[in-house]
Amino acid sequence: MITFEEAKELFTYDRETGIIKWRKRTRGQRANLVAGYTMSNGCGYTQINIKGKLHYAHRVAMLLAYGFYVDGLEVDHINHIRDDNRLANLRFVTRTDNSRNKSRNSNSTTGVTGVYYRKGRRKYEAQIIVDGMNIYLGEFFTLEEAAKARKDADIKYKFHANHGNNKIKDYVR
Repeated sequence: MITFEEAKELFTYDRETGIIKWRKRTRGQRANLVAGYTMSNGCGYTQINIKGKLHYAHRVAMLLAYGFYVDGLEVDHINHIRDDNRLANLRFVTRTDNSRNKSRNSNSTTGVTGVYYRKGRRKYEAQIIVDGMNIYLGEFFTLEEAAKARKDADIKYKFHANHGNNKIKDYVR
């Protein structure tokens, strides 16, 4: 990671829009030009090339906003939109906390994270994974009952309120 002093010399950061711009002209970059590009490999993160090395824009944003970057912590995009680098959408978290704020899996057949329909039993099954352990929450006759059990478990185990939701464009703390 670059230092705060290097970042401050190279960039300006608008906390409201999340846009990082080059502060002054550098090799091939003009002053006031938006820095970085969104990855075309489908990951969705914006990266900035600094002296031949790629850096995630959300990490640079946190460095510029707070003056430091915490080793061992990750930056969570609260609304799940990976190129939304507004300060209100970013937070330092542990890996565990970051995993407690994930989008719903695109393979979900029920539309509810942690709830599966068991065809042979004609019931919905709810479960949650906490600290690597799968916790069985029960079988239910309706999707609503299973979804409630899962939501209650999300609260009990301190998952983020956005966990299991799709991307939420206008999320504000």
